[in-house]
Amino acid sequence: MNFEESDINFDRIDWRQFEELCFDLLMKYQYHDMIWHQGSADGGRDIEGLSTVINPLLGSYTEKWFFECKFYTGGVPMDELVSKIGWATAHRVKHFVLITNTHPTKDTWDYLNKTQEMASFKIHVIDGKKIKLRLLAFPDLIVKYFADDTVAWVKNLVRQWLFQKALPEVKTLARLAEIVDPAKFAKEELVFLMMAYQSSDYDEDDLPIDFEPFDFDFLWPEIVKYENEKYPINLNDVFLSQDRDWLHLRLMSSTIEQLDEFAFAMQHEIDDVGHIQITLRRTGKQFAVKIAINKPQP
Repeated sequence: MNFEESDINFDRIDWRQFEELCFDLLMKYQYHDMIWHQGSADGGRDIEGLSTVINPLLGSYTEKWFFECKFYTGGVPMDELVSKIGWATAHRVKHFVLITNTHPTKDTWDYLNKTQEMASFKIHVIDGKKIKLRLLAFPDLIVKYFADDTVAWVKNLVRQWLFQKALPEVKTLARLAEIVDPAKFAKEELVFLMMAYQSSDYDEDDLPIDFEPFDFDFLWPEIVKYENEKYPINLNDVFLSQDRDWLHLRLMSSTIEQLDEFAFAMQHEIDDVGHIQITLRRTGKQFAVKIAINKPQP
């Protein structure tokens, strides 16, 4: 799943969601004992947490951090931070961090720089550019807060399948074939889409008159990027008690469903890439995929 800065559009969220985003991001960076003081409509109050520092000489110790999450359409004004800096001073924190979707104003920068000269703690600023760069390391957060409608739609289809055992209809698949950008999805969603297409009752001759023939072969170039298994995949591990092998796999794909378990396997050939095997196994409300490639010999 590949995202760019342009995929992070702060116009899609409000100040409450921005605070929650900051909290989730800090958790990713392993801050702990977090307290989220949910703020008011001016952009929120603060988050406080601890960071454990490991020093080879002194061992481990914790530091207290205060975070201010400011969601603005323009620059963050100085007046927003004066009382916060005083509060951080009174509580003897080690670090004070301003996180904003935009940037501090010039007066705010001047104030923070002068304050740093006298403060007993470090002052840090994560502006809109920096927070986007941090978020690119965590695609799950981008999906959670900024995913476009197509990504959200596919994720809902996956959940519908996991909880209701219902796969998308042919009309839905036809629409997805028109709008899906494979680079926006993880391997699980890509293999799910391929499985849904292969498991459907798609028949080119039975399509409604206003539907063009379609397939999901455009997913393969992205799927192969997620190779995660040694070739060949052991089908007995996928289908468990089923006696399956790739040689006798009918029509290049096969599925089996019983009780709360489901398994799917498929193989495909791409020139200059090789022979591809993909499997999907669902147990309960979770599923895992395997992707293996037998690359052509030079």
